[in-house]
Amino acid sequence: MDRVGPTLDRHAEQNRQDIRKFKSRTLGMAIGFVLFAVFLGLGCYYTTIDEQNHLHYNLGLFIAAIVFGCVFLYQMCTS
Repeated sequence: MDRVGPTLDRHAEQNRQDIRKFKSRTLGMAIGFVLFAVFLGLGCYYTTIDEQNHLHYNLGLFIAAIVFGCVFLYQMCTS
């Protein structure tokens, strides 16, 4: 008699795929957070104020920090 519905092998394969997906998202989340912190720190480190009270900063570093922060949040929300 044939079974109608998923078999035990399908459940095991689905669990393996879910675990693999979770591991890759956790790795992406960790990398995103580390790179966010690195670029934010570099942006703050290279920010200066001169004698005329003008603020000088590297916008590219802060944009990179925002991008990697978004990567971190995306990976966190999808896992």
